[in-house]
Amino acid sequence: MYRALIVAAVLLLSSAIPGSPQEASSSQKPLKLCSRDKTPPCADKGPRILSAEDPHYPEEARKAKLQGAVVLKAVVGTDGIAHDIEVVTSRGTPLDKEAIRCVKNWKFQPGQLGETPVPTEISVEVAFKFHGKFEPGH
Repeated sequence: MYRALIVAAVLLLSSAIPGSPQEASSSQKPLKLCSRDKTPPCADKGPRILSAEDPHYPEEARKAKLQGAVVLKAVVGTDGIAHDIEVVTSRGTPLDKEAIRCVKNWKFQPGQLGETPVPTEISVEVAFKFHGKFEPGH
């Protein structure tokens, strides 16, 4: 049996960028989520996952016996969609591509600065773990 697991560690590296998601991807650099180490300007509330599609274990990855956690960095826009997705920790092209495809389809409640939705930087870990033997055709 093999399966891909989402480790719902949407670790909020948080960044808040005033304006639209398109602005987030161009000239403005994301700010971090407010914490002990990061003081304003920052997002005081990080994004929250509203719906998350489960990743599929790619056949190519299964055959190559690839597994592990893919860590992605993204900006959740005010539209609740992940933009500017980048691979931070790779586990091989098939798993990286599937993790990106999956997160692109997730829906979020945007991060907030006060009561205003703001684009917010997040880090997401998508874990692919093989359970059982690697057998052809399964």
